[in-house]
Amino acid sequence: MNNSQVKLSKATKIWAILFPVWLLLIQLVSLFPQFIENFYSNKLFIWIRNICLWLTNWTTISIGDLFYISFFLILIFKLIQLSRKTRKLKFYMVYFISLVSKIYFFFHLIWGLNYYRTDLSEKLALENDYTQEELFDFLDETLAFTNQLHLKITANDSTPVQFNYEDTKLKETLNRKISLASKDYFFVEDLQPKIKPSLFSIPLTYSGFAGYINPFTNESQYNSQLIDFKKPVTIVHEIAHQMGYAKENEANFIAYWVLLKKGNQLHQYSASTSILRHLLGEVYSIDQNLFEEYKACINFGIRENYRESQEFWESYANPIEPIMKQFYTSYLNVNNQPEGMKSYSYVTDLLINYNKKSAIYY
Repeated sequence: MNNSQVKLSKATKIWAILFPVWLLLIQLVSLFPQFIENFYSNKLFIWIRNICLWLTNWTTISIGDLFYISFFLILIFKLIQLSRKTRKLKFYMVYFISLVSKIYFFFHLIWGLNYYRTDLSEKLALENDYTQEELFDFLDETLAFTNQLHLKITANDSTPVQFNYEDTKLKETLNRKISLASKDYFFVEDLQPKIKPSLFSIPLTYSGFAGYINPFTNESQYNSQLIDFKKPVTIVHEIAHQMGYAKENEANFIAYWVLLKKGNQLHQYSASTSILRHLLGEVYSIDQNLFEEYKACINFGIRENYRESQEFWESYANPIEPIMKQFYTSYLNVNNQPEGMKSYSYVTDLLINYNKKSAIYY
């Protein structure tokens, strides 16, 4: 077959033409978060998500990861095949626009529209800001709670907490905890997904990421290389994405709230130490000397757990990591999170303002 015989299919051309339509449509719909909340997040998405769970929950292997692998292998094969038939730039431009159009459409249909739903703070009737005094009051509560919890677990303020649990048992206990939390709090949904280790855990570690949701299969994956200290927060954070909480600060809030529920001190410790770290980050941006004073008040054993986590990530540091994080920041910017990677830390707004209504540490 010569170059003149290679033609784009009618469907490919239509998808390419529709790409700007999808862009405009998403921008338009995003202006109506209550509409998305009522008709997408609480209806269509749940129906789609439940079908995805039915199709993928039969195995602990990530179907979504297999989908990614298959997609890229087929794409490479297709491009090699096409390169033998034509080298026309226009052909490839239309082909790729069509491909991006399909990805963009199905991404938003299956999961991505949740980025534009009503904010959790609005549904919880919370304020959107806090004073420095409120920040320090909540920090004092968090520090006291975490230090006391650490002592209950270790009986020694200098000993780091050792988790050493099997992933299978951890997943079972976390699913039970989510089920219990859903009975008391309307914002927690009783999902019982198969919590899956990522097939890309090693490259994920080198990229500096702990987990992710697959927006095309609605599966949550965690980095199996993570130290146990970080797994409870990561796993419940990703399940929160499956519940439809697309924004990172909201997924963090759900994870912390579920894990702080009484019944497992290790889960509580994983959550409270993460919250403490967010709060200390806020203090550091205000007054570095005050940050050092607060840091000195943290039990030495807790600081050792922080050190273990930091050393874990530092051992995998490489030149690609900041590039990947910048790419992810751009992804978040496009999807209604202009703060990028900083949006994870914006959970402090939710925590402080929720704590004013109902004590988080009970």
